[in-house]
Amino acid sequence: MSLKEILTTWNEAIIYFENGKFEEAIDTFRQIVDPSAKILFNIGVTYLAAAKPHHDQALKWFSDAITKDPFLAVAYFQRGCTYLKLQRYREAGVDFQSTLEKMRGSSLIDYRQLGLPIRLYTSQVLMNLALVLQNQSDTQGVCKCVNDASRLVKDPQHEPVVVTALSSLPTPCLSLLELPIKELVFRPAKSLVANLQKKDFLGQAMVVSSISRHDKFVGFEGARKCHSNPASPNPSRKSDHLSVDNVKAMKGSLTPPPPTRPPPVLPPTAIRDFNNKFLQKGCGQNGHVRSSSGERSRPIPPSRAPPVLKNGTSSVKKYKPPRPPPPVLKRKV
Repeated sequence: MSLKEILTTWNEAIIYFENGKFEEAIDTFRQIVDPSAKILFNIGVTYLAAAKPHHDQALKWFSDAITKDPFLAVAYFQRGCTYLKLQRYREAGVDFQSTLEKMRGSSLIDYRQLGLPIRLYTSQVLMNLALVLQNQSDTQGVCKCVNDASRLVKDPQHEPVVVTALSSLPTPCLSLLELPIKELVFRPAKSLVANLQKKDFLGQAMVVSSISRHDKFVGFEGARKCHSNPASPNPSRKSDHLSVDNVKAMKGSLTPPPPTRPPPVLPPTAIRDFNNKFLQKGCGQNGHVRSSSGERSRPIPPSRAPPVLKNGTSSVKKYKPPRPPPPVLKRKV
């Protein structure tokens, strides 16, 4: 089975259990292939929660849960309580001793993080073990268990029972301290169960508006344009289109009128005079032109004529023909 199928079946069985339909809950739990120790423990608890408890069946499923997970202390404790109800004191004492070993000296184990809404207290286990030893006539063991429970008691509900037993030693009046059977089932995480439900993020497509009130087409507009015949337009939408004459009339109304007079033209002498006046006023040092604010701008490019020296000669070098090679002298033999 996939993880989704296991969680779905597990959640259905928990719903049956909470509604008091224990037979349906057992059948649903047993549909899970290769169940975990939690599922096996739940089946054993369901057999005990029925109107007529089946202790033998519960013992079998608790033993299977312990085989699957040898460190599940609550399974040892619940199997010990079942043995104690059947007056099988030796097996009950062994299970309570195993529970104390699995708790490893801690005062309690909080199973709420694993989906089981209970807390298993060490004082609770010790008081049940004292009850077993009392039925086996072990007075010294009873006194030791009660004294240890009085030092480790954490639950306010167990404290009056422990105090009463401590005050009536060496023959205290003891009773079985059980866990609430209606809450003693492992449940899947709520976040995992919430993700099992399908969610429609997109919803169904619907027509919000249309150009024409006579348009009853449902679908994509592109598909209708591809399959429609342009030679036979929809008669109900004739008023939505403009004729060719109307388009031409609109184009004619939008064109600007022709100019009534030509733009002014300046004579060429005016442009030349303006440039000469600007160059005479704005030229500064090193050929730079200054603007009205006094800032220097790009330099004026020099003229293409070669510079003339003081003696009236040009600085351009004259062309000189190359010298002829030296003559080769022949040696007389």
